[in-house]
Amino acid sequence: MIDRRHEGVSGHHLDIVELDDSGADVVVHGDNGVLVDGVPHSTGARLRWKAGETMVLGASMSEHPVCTLLLARTEAR
Repeated sequence: MIDRRHEGVSGHHLDIVELDDSGADVVVHGDNGVLVDGVPHSTGARLRWKAGETMVLGASMSEHPVCTLLLARTEAR
């Protein structure tokens, strides 16, 4: 869930359509797209977000703080 501090990020900015040990398949819905490790992906893009990569939402909206997400795996207990 994205908090209200990130007004430039929609409540449905992306869908994670599949998740496995190596990463996630994502569909972008947000008007301003996303950056994954600095590479832009626009609305409608389907991409593979790999474990260890950083995704930035709202990067093109300078008047709002960006939302940065890191896809990480947790170790099994």
